[in-house]
Amino acid sequence: PSTPRAAVGRRTRLSHARKAHQNAETALTMSERRYRGLVEHSLGLICAHDLQGQLLLINPAAAQSLGYQPEEWVGRNLRDVIAPDARPKFDDYLRRIAAAPMDAGLLRVIARDGSEHIWMYRNVRSEEPGEPPYVLGHALDITERVMAEQSLRRGQEELAVAFQELDQRVENRTRELEA
Repeated sequence: PSTPRAAVGRRTRLSHARKAHQNAETALTMSERRYRGLVEHSLGLICAHDLQGQLLLINPAAAQSLGYQPEEWVGRNLRDVIAPDARPKFDDYLRRIAAAPMDAGLLRVIARDGSEHIWMYRNVRSEEPGEPPYVLGHALDITERVMAEQSLRRGQEELAVAFQELDQRVENRTRELEA
């Protein structure tokens, strides 16, 4: 037989349990909102793909850097944007990330307008119990940096050639004057 005091105790525990459940749901909703905001508003290039390269998620910065909207890419394979001559290396990447928890390197991708971009990436394989493994991809577009470095190297090489030519002219002129 239940006493009035026991019934009040059960209602109080039930009320506390409901409140705790509501607090947990509110905290989860806030956490999801913060995560979504971080991914959607990040300047970094963020994606998630399965171990075959099919995109599960792509943030606006990554999609727009290639001239697309994110919804155009979810469900497509990352291989579709890789520079054609670099696609065989993508298979190597997929094997590496399936075997090791992390992979990093450079990736050459082609934008909608046909321009080539160079992404420096660091990707991490994630495994959740009961779920298929997936890869969290993080990248930076370093195309401008690479182009600037190449231009600087060309300039240094041209300067070295000019110095050699000047040195040779000075040497030739000195011989002419000595003669």
